[in-house]
Amino acid sequence: MFRNENMYASWDDSGFPLTKANGEPTSKSARKKMRKQVEAQRKRYDKYMASGGGGEKGGAGGSGKGGGAPEEEVALPELDPGFISVIGGTFGNLQALDLSSDMGPFCHVLNLG
Repeated sequence: MFRNENMYASWDDSGFPLTKANGEPTSKSARKKMRKQVEAQRKRYDKYMASGGGGEKGGAGGSGKGGGAPEEEVALPELDPGFISVIGGTFGNLQALDLSSDMGPFCHVLNLG
C-alpha cells in the first residue's frame, strides 16, 4: 500500500515505510495515520469477503458459471515504478482573473472638417 519509491526509501517486513525518500525517518504521527489507513482497508476487505466477493477467480465480473473455456492468464509487461506520479496540491501563485484596460479615457474623436 505504501511501496512508492518516489516517497519512501525503506520499509519494514509488514510494508510500512521506515524512511522517506530524502533519508529522514517517518514521523510517529505519519506512521499512526498509515496504520489507520491499513486498518480501514482491512475492514473493507473483510466486509467484501464476508459478502461473498472474491470467491471465484475474477470475482466481481459476474457469476462465473458461463460454461465456457477458462480464460488464459496474460503476462503483463513490467512497468517502471515511477511511470505515473500523481501529486496533489496547489502549485505556483494563484492569480485571480483581472480585467483591466490601460487605453485611457473612453472618448471618440470625430474630424468633421
